[in-house]
Amino acid sequence: MRNNMESPITGGPTRLETEPRDLEFRNETYTIKYHYYICEDTDTEFTTEALDEINITQVHNLYRKNHSIPFPEEMRSTREKYGLSARKMSLILEFGENQYNRYENGAMPSLSNARLIQAAKDPEDFLEFLKASNVLEGKKLEKKVKQIKKLIFEETTSPKLNLIEYLLGDSRPNEYNGFREPNLEKVMNMILYFAKQMNPWETGMNKVMFYSDFSFFKRTCFSISGTEYRAIQHGPVLKKYGAIFEEAEEMGFIKIRFDETRYEGSICKQFLPGEKKFNSDLFSEVELQTLQDVVDRFDGMKTSKISDISHEEDAWLENIEEKELINYLHAFDLKALN
Repeated sequence: MRNNMESPITGGPTRLETEPRDLEFRNETYTIKYHYYICEDTDTEFTTEALDEINITQVHNLYRKNHSIPFPEEMRSTREKYGLSARKMSLILEFGENQYNRYENGAMPSLSNARLIQAAKDPEDFLEFLKASNVLEGKKLEKKVKQIKKLIFEETTSPKLNLIEYLLGDSRPNEYNGFREPNLEKVMNMILYFAKQMNPWETGMNKVMFYSDFSFFKRTCFSISGTEYRAIQHGPVLKKYGAIFEEAEEMGFIKIRFDETRYEGSICKQFLPGEKKFNSDLFSEVELQTLQDVVDRFDGMKTSKISDISHEEDAWLENIEEKELINYLHAFDLKALN
């Protein structure tokens, strides 16, 4: 996060600080990385609306995780799975006309409403909610019941090992996926974006993916892709990077060029764009700007240099010994990108 803030007290310089602090929400205490400014002329602490948003979002994320409260994107994907408007979804769950829409836009549900939303993710449970309501009638109800029964069949007969969970990690938003549901389509399009812009080698691709997700989390308290990263010798990498890159080639997002001469005794992989077209509609303007910021920072840089830079990050230094998953809270200490 860039610090261009002038002190509202003196108009002079400030410095941005972070430290562990306890904040309360609904009578519960959560420890977060609290962000604040210090006026260097008076040593006075102050915050801004943007910093307050970062601080309270951290609390809300932990509260949601602690109580299994669906995140807004989860609620939206559940509703879209059933092909319903937010208004109809709200009425079926007996929330009132606008409540579900408010939840999708970030409002925190009560625990009782959260349990209903969580239950509604299961098509069998949602079918009972639908039948008990009077929101749909006649042929519209029959059509929706048929659609949901099809979903029930598909979910009960699908393989136990979900491809997205295998490649990207835990499907529930948490501190290791940036509090966002894993999104394979986004991951593949990010890989394509960097393949088109940079033609990176495998190590470099891992680093630009890491910096994209973690720098976006630093700004918003959410990752872009919802995927997990771990620390290995050459720096932070996608948890299942080998399988992810193979899948990206299989799906036509990239072409992999092998080079046996780049380093002695090793076969290196370079990623070139495949026949797929980049889908910008999947990303917000801020997400797209984050991807471009990463390109601007690392394009033309030697892979070894990118790797060296990533070795200076706490995200790598504090996890390399055990090669553990990287907690996204390390994003707040990111050095290479603001």
